[in-house]
Amino acid sequence: MQTVIVGTPGPRGPKGETGPQGPSGSFLNFTGSAEITGSLEVTGSITFTGLFSNPSTVEDNLTTVTGYNSLLVGPITNSGSITVVTGSRLKII
Repeated sequence: MQTVIVGTPGPRGPKGETGPQGPSGSFLNFTGSAEITGSLEVTGSITFTGLFSNPSTVEDNLTTVTGYNSLLVGPITNSGSITVVTGSRLKII
């Protein structure tokens, strides 16, 4: 199942999760694999089972987000630049 709906779910009803009104607003319901190029912002929490992975070689220019902390698992080979802005922290473990 791969469903991306821009909208909040309508009321529950006989047609399943989104009910007879259908979707309006924004939510994501996705099963399978996906690749996001760019950035993804989530308000709330993320829960996953499995592993968190980052590449051992960073080739892109990366910048932390003001007011947020960042984490990389190393060792890291860096051929791009990593900028840590004021008010942020980067931790490589």
